[in-house]
Amino acid sequence: MKIMLYLRLLTLLLICAPSAWAQVTNFGLFKVTVYHQTNSTPPTTPDFPNAYYFGAQVNLTDDSPYYYSSADFFWIGAPPTSLTYNPVYLEETSPYNFNYGSPFYADKAAFDADFGDGDYELDATISGSPSYDSGDLTIPSPELYSTNLAAYAPDSWNQMQSVDPNTDLSVYLNSFDVMPGADEALTFINVYDPNFGTSYYYTNGTSLLLTNLFIPAGTLEYGKTYRVDTFFSSRVDTLDVWSGYAPGFMGFDNLTYTELTTIPPPLTIAPSGNNVVISWPSLASNFTLESTTNLLDPTSWSFAASIYQPPGLTNSISVPATNSACFYRLTSFFVIVIGGGPGGGGHPSVVTHPPN
Repeated sequence: MKIMLYLRLLTLLLICAPSAWAQVTNFGLFKVTVYHQTNSTPPTTPDFPNAYYFGAQVNLTDDSPYYYSSADFFWIGAPPTSLTYNPVYLEETSPYNFNYGSPFYADKAAFDADFGDGDYELDATISGSPSYDSGDLTIPSPELYSTNLAAYAPDSWNQMQSVDPNTDLSVYLNSFDVMPGADEALTFINVYDPNFGTSYYYTNGTSLLLTNLFIPAGTLEYGKTYRVDTFFSSRVDTLDVWSGYAPGFMGFDNLTYTELTTIPPPLTIAPSGNNVVISWPSLASNFTLESTTNLLDPTSWSFAASIYQPPGLTNSISVPATNSACFYRLTSFFVIVIGGGPGGGGHPSVVTHPPN
C-alpha cells in the first residue's frame, strides 16, 4: 500500500478547449465488503484479511472525439493521516476507461480512515490539452449496505459443486434489501476462470429482482473450477456531477464469492465393426486424448490422434480392435481425468468490480 503525505496543489490553467463531458457515461465510487461462501450456509463475516476495498471509475463512450490522458481523485475532507489525503491515480485501461481498486483492508476502521464519508473530487486531464474535466461525489453517512448478503441457497450451492456443462444450470440466490436513502439497487454476477481471468458468464447491472443465476449449456468447460463473484450494489445516483453535465453514482457493495466446479468429461468406448470408437464431448476443448499400452510406466502416455467433430457433437477416434491391451485417458493443463477422477482449480486473492 502506498502511503504518501503531501498537499495537493491544483494549478492547471483552464483554457478555451473543448470539454469531453458530453461523452462521459459515468463517474463512480464504491465501497465493497467481501464475503466468501465456502459451504451451503451463507457467510456472516467479511473475508479476512481481504475484507474491504475501495474503487473508482470514469468511463467514456468509445466514439468520443476527446479522451483523457490521466485521471485522479481525492477525498476533500480527508485527515492528514489518510491515504486519500493525496491524489489517488486511476489506471488507464483504455483512452476511454479509467479504473482504481485499492489494496484490501482487513480492518473496517482502517478502511474508513482512508475512504470515509464526505465529498470526493475527481479530475481528468483532456489529452493534448491543459484543460481538465472535474466531478464531485458525496459518500453518504450512514452507509447503505444491504442488510442481506449475496448468497446461494443450500441446494443451489451444493448443485454448483458438480455441474455438467453440457446441460443448463439454474441456481438460486437470495434477494436483497434496498436501504432507505438508496436510489437503486443492482445485481452483478461474474463467472470466470481464476487461472486465466477469462469471464465465461456475466450479468451487467441486472435489476435487484434477479434471484437466480442461469448459465446455458455449452457456456462452461468440463473439469474446471470457476470463481463466481456476486455483487449486491446499493446506489446513490447524482445527476450533473461531471463538469456540470454527466451523471455519477456512489455504491455500497456486498460481494460474495464462491466456487463452481464442473464434472470431468465422460470417456466412452464402443465396438464398431472391426474397430472400437473412443469418444468424449466436443465441449471438452480443454482436454486431449492420450494412450498407453503399459499402465506401470507413467512416462509412456502419448498423444492419440483425434478426429474432431463440429461443436455440439463428439470428439472421437476409431482404432482397430485387436487382442492387445491399450488404455486411454483425457488430460488437461490443470487436471488429469481417468475414468471420472476429481477436478481441480482454485481462486485468486484479488477481486475486481465489474464495469457498468
